[in-house]
Amino acid sequence: MPSALKAQKSLHSQEHGCHTIITCSSNGTITSWNQNARDIFGYSDSHAIGRHLFKLIQPRALDSNQQGSLQKLIASEEEAGGSGKPVVKMTRHKDGHLIPVEILATTIAPDILIVIVFDLSSKVESEWAVQDAQDAINNILKTALEPQDLTSQLDCILDHILSIKTLQLLPIGGILLAASDDDKLILVAEHDFSEEQKNVCTCVDFGICHCGRAALSRKIQFVDCITNDHNIIFNETKPHGHYCLPIVKETRLLGVICLYVAHGHIPSRKAEDLLVAISNIVAGIIDSRRINEQLVGSINSLKRTVIELEDEKKFSESVIRGLNHGLIVTDLNFVVVKSNTIARQILAPFSETLHRKSIDDIFGIEAAEQIISSADCKPSASNRLQQDITISTQDDGMEKIINYSIVPREDMSSRQVGYIISFSDMTELTYVRKEMEKMNRLSTVAEIASAVAHEVRNPLAGIKIMAQSIHEHPDNVEELMECSSRITKQVDRLNQLLTEFFTYARPVTPKRIPTSIETVLDDIRPLLLNKLLKKNIRLIEKFPEKPFSIIADPSQLQQVFLNLFLNAIDAIGENGEVSIEMGTPDPGLLQKFKRKHPTILQGDGYIQVLFADNGCGIHPEAAEKIFEPFFTTKKNGVGLGLSIVYRILTENKAAILVDSKRDTGTTFTMFFEIIPSP
Repeated sequence: MPSALKAQKSLHSQEHGCHTIITCSSNGTITSWNQNARDIFGYSDSHAIGRHLFKLIQPRALDSNQQGSLQKLIASEEEAGGSGKPVVKMTRHKDGHLIPVEILATTIAPDILIVIVFDLSSKVESEWAVQDAQDAINNILKTALEPQDLTSQLDCILDHILSIKTLQLLPIGGILLAASDDDKLILVAEHDFSEEQKNVCTCVDFGICHCGRAALSRKIQFVDCITNDHNIIFNETKPHGHYCLPIVKETRLLGVICLYVAHGHIPSRKAEDLLVAISNIVAGIIDSRRINEQLVGSINSLKRTVIELEDEKKFSESVIRGLNHGLIVTDLNFVVVKSNTIARQILAPFSETLHRKSIDDIFGIEAAEQIISSADCKPSASNRLQQDITISTQDDGMEKIINYSIVPREDMSSRQVGYIISFSDMTELTYVRKEMEKMNRLSTVAEIASAVAHEVRNPLAGIKIMAQSIHEHPDNVEELMECSSRITKQVDRLNQLLTEFFTYARPVTPKRIPTSIETVLDDIRPLLLNKLLKKNIRLIEKFPEKPFSIIADPSQLQQVFLNLFLNAIDAIGENGEVSIEMGTPDPGLLQKFKRKHPTILQGDGYIQVLFADNGCGIHPEAAEKIFEPFFTTKKNGVGLGLSIVYRILTENKAAILVDSKRDTGTTFTMFFEIIPSP
């Protein structure tokens, strides 16, 4: 650029006060400068004019190659082809601080030099601010990669945010995260909070104080002082302002960053933009960390599930191997897909292999049809009960009695995918049971024969004595009549004994029809009323409002209750009570009886009848034998009454229990099958 044009621009700039203009003589002595020069260097006109330029701007701060003279500075300008590119240097203010400047020197006359100085402080400060923010952001991102828990990471991130000088923050702040199940903020990281502030700010509701309002509005909140909206005030609270930044990922609020600024702080658009960028970075870090934690949790849960499944599989296999009965698993077409060793051993004579074979080929068509029929029953019906089938080989006719049960097999979605058949070889046990039953019958016959012989012997002895008396006194009419009467009584006793015995030994097949307990009691009550009144025995009856219909032979039930009444009257003597109560059976008692007598009560629909008296009671040892034939505690009893009761109830698919205490009374509990509701 020509020197005249440079000078013209310089003078024009000087007139408008846009640049620092210094006029020097050829030897570098300052002859004039403008107000900008006074502002940059801090010297007055009297101190600067007349001094050498290098002494004023402290040439030690200049580059070593440019410390010789202004002529060198000017020469460098001209060597550059007059491009007008300034030289960047560092100079000093009067107070000693360094100032970055650009220096442009040119001559406009042989003895006049023009030095134009550009102050780069604002530019450098801006670059420093950008670098400071960039360093902080880089540190935040580095922290996100470190192997720390989220709380520790947020604590480090808060320190990096507070270190950004361009934001002019106080060294106080906190990060609060939104609770997952409530509109609350939880303090997880803080810097320089007092103990009181930590306690109060541990949990902050949405909408409370500036951080709560930032959470509620999802917008940055700024205040330059403590206002009426500052809901949380502490003792010795110093004047301050706030930036409260919501941490938002898409539409989800993750938390709030609360930063402190000095009282009267003036916000800038650039500062807010930087804070919003930082909050977005923090939101990404928190969200990523939570996703990673969820992923790690899911992986760990999956690992635990796999381990549990493996353990469960090994446990199931161990249990199956340890079973002492056979187990086969089929698909919906009853084709075997799995079996245990016991199953293969039991069925070895009938099938060399079980895998992928139909149960028709294994058990035979007839037995297979019975198994399939059991599988089609409802879950509460016979398929849960053990049943017997007989299978045989075709060549040598070998037979086995198999006791089995079958249940549906379901997958994880509760869809039925097949069946599980459990079975045992009952062949030998069945034969043993038959032999034992035969022996028990013989033993029972012997016991009954002995009891009958004992009971018959007494009347026969009496008859013999009476016959001898008649033989000895054939002419004594009165003696003959007495002996004849006694013989008749003994014969009647024998007849009663035999009648009861035959009733027990060969009971009439019951005609089971729908009837009611109330009706049966109504029929026998008149027969007992005189005895009850004569002995002052009170009868108490408790029946449900809704009557129950049972399935039984009504005439046989009359005999049951008649025997129970007569026993109760004998046990009470006089001045007592007999109670009959009917209702829903006690579940515990019913299950207890089913466990002891599984063949008697097999269904679910029963009604319970309690027949109780407050008589003398029965000794515990006698109570265990009370239903045995010919067992009695009465002097003149035969011992068949309660045996007949037990036999009749069994034939009618009912059951009876006894509970008695000496001097307290006896309670008979009976279970009757009821007609199911339509």
